[in-house]
Amino acid sequence: MLSIFYGKMPEAIFNTSVYFKNAYEDSWITDPLAREMILAMSYLQFEF
Repeated sequence: MLSIFYGKMPEAIFNTSVYFKNAYEDSWITDPLAREMILAMSYLQFEF
């Protein structure tokens, strides 16, 4: 669902790229389950 808010919102995230770089945790990628999912996705073939 898309929500649009006007005005100042200190809790809002305007630039997701910068947010991810500043809020990144190593466990997102180094966790065994995360590594397993990343490896599984890297072997998929997509057809468009």
